[in-house]
Amino acid sequence: MAFKLKKKNVTQEDEKIICRKYAKLFKKKGIEINKVICELFISLIYLYFDNPKRKLYKIFFPVIMANFIEIGSINSVIKEYKRKKNLYSESYTCRILRQLDENDSLEISRIFRKILFKILKKNGFKNKGCCIAIDITAKPFYGNKRFLMVKRTKKNAGTNFAIQYLTACRINLLVKSTMLSSFKLVR
Repeated sequence: MAFKLKKKNVTQEDEKIICRKYAKLFKKKGIEINKVICELFISLIYLYFDNPKRKLYKIFFPVIMANFIEIGSINSVIKEYKRKKNLYSESYTCRILRQLDENDSLEISRIFRKILFKILKKNGFKNKGCCIAIDITAKPFYGNKRFLMVKRTKKNAGTNFAIQYLTACRINLLVKSTMLSSFKLVR
């Protein structure tokens, strides 16, 4: 029997449980916020797809790592980490990922954003003036256009293809106020 990704609806109760769990982790001192955010994203993937966690980890690890490091593609991540992380082959991983609908990734990112903003509000980041900038970034791609993450885009740097991924950056209020004060000085 071939493996198929089973989808599950994420209920409001599921969102509340994840929100409580990660709100506590955000409050702990000495923990890297980036690591907690990555764990939150992986937890949402586990929750959204009702499959064994180990299998999902082996399938989605290359996708997440391809976004975090500048290697370029899922296939290159699989080549590098296949032995260490005991990952599946390139063809198997890409075949399973092709089962995904574009709406799945949009739904996961929507839920992720909603939960992240609740956690930030709960932990007082809203009152401290913390802003999160979320953007879809397109990195020009020159390799094989059949890779799953490669999308057709506007012509940029000699190619019509790019790898698109979601980026989120925390903007400090201090930097923002410094920029505003320097703008006032220039005027």
